[in-house]
Amino acid sequence: MKVKVFNLFYVGLLFFMSCGKDAPDDITVPSSPPTPQNYILNFSSGAGGSVSSSGGSYSSGSSVNVTATPDSEYVFVNWSNGSTQNPLTINVSTNLSLVANFEKKKYPLTVVISGSGTVNEEIVSSGKTTTEYVSGSGIQLTATPSSGWGFSGWTGTVSSTENPIVLTIDESKSITANFFEYPSPVSSVLLTPLNNEVCYDGQEVSDLLSRVDFEWESAENTDTYDLVITNLSTSQTITETGISSLSKRVDLTKDFSYRWKVISRSNSSPITTSSSIWQFYLPGNGQQNQVPYPATIISPRSGATLTGVQNISLVWEGNDPDQGDELFYTIFIDSIDGLQPQTNSLLIDISETTVNVDVVSGSTYYWRVKTSDGLSSSYTQVFSFRVD
Repeated sequence: MKVKVFNLFYVGLLFFMSCGKDAPDDITVPSSPPTPQNYILNFSSGAGGSVSSSGGSYSSGSSVNVTATPDSEYVFVNWSNGSTQNPLTINVSTNLSLVANFEKKKYPLTVVISGSGTVNEEIVSSGKTTTEYVSGSGIQLTATPSSGWGFSGWTGTVSSTENPIVLTIDESKSITANFFEYPSPVSSVLLTPLNNEVCYDGQEVSDLLSRVDFEWESAENTDTYDLVITNLSTSQTITETGISSLSKRVDLTKDFSYRWKVISRSNSSPITTSSSIWQFYLPGNGQQNQVPYPATIISPRSGATLTGVQNISLVWEGNDPDQGDELFYTIFIDSIDGLQPQTNSLLIDISETTVNVDVVSGSTYYWRVKTSDGLSSSYTQVFSFRVD
């Protein structure tokens, strides 16, 4: 029926034209409808995932949806055109190729230190970002205790006493490295020779030497002992190390005063502990008078800093192997070295064991004490203190 109407229209048109008349200006001649244009869309995926469609030929103006699906332990990042929309809707207007990009998941690994030590993280497979590890990474953790500390094991995500340990990062993990402090050795109690013992009866070795047996009590947390012996006249020191017993025999020169102490050591700790310091006199053959012990400094302690004072008290303690000898003291004090000759009569051959001296702020003083029994003398080492 439509065809007939169309033909009648053209017949009428021809009639007007055959009569010498022009066709009306407002008459439009219909044309054939345009053929729609098609475009090619290609979709693909990078490693770690897939896309819902590989694409195809689509007509212009149509709408196409495509979805990127990550594999296990991967996440979708973006499309190659920079879009992060997923699913992605495309209005077809041109040929287009898109790639879906994926990356492995990343997880944090939290390492906590309990005690004193360090943990080294070493990647044995895959990689690490600024604060996270890529899923599937193998991380070797090595715990290193500080000096005097030991490693007891890992707790948290993994409980183990192995060291080092390897973790596979497939989720967020937290692990604690546990360190423990080794107990410090305890100071030993000295037994013999007794403190301030006069004429210690050593075993004679020769006219010059006597054999002295040093003994002490066992100390807790101690593996070995050091015996330190100092000749108070010559300042010569003898040190016997690595003693596993509770005694040590040492040959010493006669006619000298000695100080001795024992140092406790542990194989598990760098900390050492010293016993108290004892002194004794080892007589010579036919010796009638013994050298007095060097004075023991009480105050101020060496290295002390005194603030806001103009006058201080120097305090010490004297002792003599010869019981009954009267002792006299000479105090050497200056701001140079503590060795300068003493000219102040108030500090020469005094019997007191304390004396007051004037001091100046901003100065460092050096001092020592000479002890005399009228026949023999001994000196302390030089001590120092500062006045601010």
